[in-house]
Amino acid sequence: MPENTPRVGYLLKKFPRLSETFILNEILELQRQGLDVHVLSLYMPDDGRFHSAVAELVHPITYVPELGPRDLFRRFAERRGDLRRLMNRIGTALDYLFDLGEADGLPVMKRALGVALEVERLELDHIHAHFATIASRTALAVKLLTGVSYSITAHAKDIYRSTVQPEAFARLVDESECLVTVCESNRDHILAELAPGRDQKVRRLYNGVDLERFRQREPRVPRSTGEAPSILAVGRLVQKKGFAILIRACAELRNQGVRFQCRIVGDGEQRAELLELIASLNAGAVVELAGALPQDRILPLYAQADVVALPCVQDQDGNRDALPTTLLEALACGLPVVSTPVVGVPEIVIDGQNGRLVPEGDVAALAAALKELLLSAELRERFGRAGRLRAEHCFDLRQNVRALRELFPSPARTPPKFVKVVEAGA
Repeated sequence: MPENTPRVGYLLKKFPRLSETFILNEILELQRQGLDVHVLSLYMPDDGRFHSAVAELVHPITYVPELGPRDLFRRFAERRGDLRRLMNRIGTALDYLFDLGEADGLPVMKRALGVALEVERLELDHIHAHFATIASRTALAVKLLTGVSYSITAHAKDIYRSTVQPEAFARLVDESECLVTVCESNRDHILAELAPGRDQKVRRLYNGVDLERFRQREPRVPRSTGEAPSILAVGRLVQKKGFAILIRACAELRNQGVRFQCRIVGDGEQRAELLELIASLNAGAVVELAGALPQDRILPLYAQADVVALPCVQDQDGNRDALPTTLLEALACGLPVVSTPVVGVPEIVIDGQNGRLVPEGDVAALAAALKELLLSAELRERFGRAGRLRAEHCFDLRQNVRALRELFPSPARTPPKFVKVVEAGA
């Protein structure tokens, strides 16, 4: 890497995760654009399978250990001579953690010092954290300890859940270089409910998709005689994805005599419940739960699909989808989509232009929209072409990552360090 290349630490709660391809794709694109990126994960992954593209990371992932009392004693003993100069910074960081309370502050306390030492070891210029939860709180604590700046990408569960505390969220924004969020609807919510008056700090920047990898199929592969058209749905099996609504709509289509097959790709806490629903509706002949798959195995499924469906809903604690990756991928592949007007989905799907938006939780409306597309190849083609154009205009990974990189501060001449910033009187 050139000497003036920023050294950025991506601070994440758990990495890699099968369901968070957008983070991996963002990091890999930053690498391609010349940024020196180091991934720091607070917890070990537990998905059991990973996307093969993880192997393209230039640097190994750093898993930050939880520091217990003995570890903390040893770490501070190693810097005994510097403790007097460090006390102001340590005290400020502890005040922040105490303000968070035990539930949120204690997990950060166990790892913030370890992250600070990794920031020093790797000579990082800046930290970027995804989700305004433990990773971002740790980034703030590390800034208080080291002076190293940070930025945040906020998504959905970290801003819409009923447990989000506006005062704590606003402080994350205030201390950051900027907070990026993935759709205009999110930005409006943040400025209205969580961090009013921070218009200059809160930026909207869409997630992107690799338009070379996800390409429109031209011409569409002709279906063999008698082969039913295909609905594809991709996402974690959780309430906010609305898969129970999709299964009920598929049962309704089957009852109407519509020929189709629906494949739902993903895994999660609702798997048993959804399997029971499929059985109770006698829908096993038309709906398949295919389980979780890595991205290189999902890509061919887009090529085989005719329609992508994701009937998002708000779940019981306020969580909802902001900018579903599968809808971006579908647009890039030239596929029509059917979804609901939840959060940022209308920024992806323009009803009647590249897909259909139906009311949240409305089984009959979802079934009608799917039926319209399943029965009209011409409409699917028209929506698909418009979708690809929208993906190129709004959701190009290269362009959007380039815009993100410009938000990161320029590298410092001497990277701030846990001790050296204190010695300089910071």
